Amino acid sequence: MAGRGGLLCAASGLALLVAATATDFWLQYRAAGGPGCQGLWRVCLGGECRPHAGTPGFLALLGLAVYTAVTVSAFGQRQPDWRFSWSYMLGWVAAVLLLSAGLFHVCAASKDPSPESSEAA
Repeated sequence: MAGRGGLLCAASGLALLVAATATDFWLQYRAAGGPGCQGLWRVCLGGECRPHAGTPGFLALLGLAVYTAVTVSAFGQRQPDWRFSWSYMLGWVAAVLLLSAGLFHVCAASKDPSPESSEAA
């Protein structure tokens, strides 16, 4: 049963992580040119999108943590003008699901009585 729970968490986490990584709605804000948003790859303002100057790393949990720290330090003074958006939230939900999947698989492996699970290669 734990193996199925781990597989479900892993599949759900992967789908959410792909959706969060591919979309540009990590942060939404109000600016003079109209509403804007930004993701890991692009910044959009007034319907016009352009790539970031630098490309962040692919490690999901590290990327989420660094993105949070950098965004809060950069935009922290103007908090009413910005908020984290749905792509950002999907990323954190995906990270929790993937960590849960790992725990499910560890539990399933420790309870598996088959000799294949305990053999060394």
